[in-house]
Amino acid sequence: MAKTTYLTLATLTADQRALLDDEQVKAIEAIEGKVTKQSVHSLINSMLKGAAKIKEQEAKEAEKQARKEAKIAENAAKYAERNLFFGVEDEKNKLDGMVICRSKKFGVEVVFPKGHDNNAAVVLRTIEGTSTRKDGQTTDYEMVFDTKNKRNAKNAALVRNNKKLVSGWILEAVERFPLMADLTAFLEKQVNNKGEKRFNTLDLDILNEAQQAGDKTSARLAKKYGEYFTIKSL
Repeated sequence: MAKTTYLTLATLTADQRALLDDEQVKAIEAIEGKVTKQSVHSLINSMLKGAAKIKEQEAKEAEKQARKEAKIAENAAKYAERNLFFGVEDEKNKLDGMVICRSKKFGVEVVFPKGHDNNAAVVLRTIEGTSTRKDGQTTDYEMVFDTKNKRNAKNAALVRNNKKLVSGWILEAVERFPLMADLTAFLEKQVNNKGEKRFNTLDLDILNEAQQAGDKTSARLAKKYGEYFTIKSL
């Protein structure tokens, strides 16, 4: 007949002992030698099972939380792949409505007409060669500011008041695109839920041709976006 092995504090393995807290150990010490070995065994066995169950539940909760955090990080990464944004929670500060304009003579520009400053239009436009941004990144485009409405002293002052803040927002949004080709390629592949392109792309040369043919809308757009290529930044 096999000899029965009873659990006691002395027979516990290191792993088993680690499952018990100080209060439980004191409770076992208080009854050892005062009750039967079977009673001590039953108490320790019950404590170990309870502790193991709690540890298992904690492990499941930790795993569940890790999966939740991983999903949040995955969704954030997917959002970043699809959108330009900056670290401002206010809904009005979402970058939206960008317009890409190309010109054989002047190059390429991206105009930010809204979503950052009610008074300003911000233009990223290609430059000859490369330059270094304030964040140290080498790029082939510059950032210029214009008034959204008529350029006069009052409107210019309003734009200049927020220029430092707004330029920081825009730079944060486009910092992962050191070259204009990278930025425009990203914008041009963006579509909405209907599969329609999110951002308009204009060709200044085509607009000028339509303008010469008498198209008033093309004339207006050609004037507006043509000036953005050459304006002096505020």
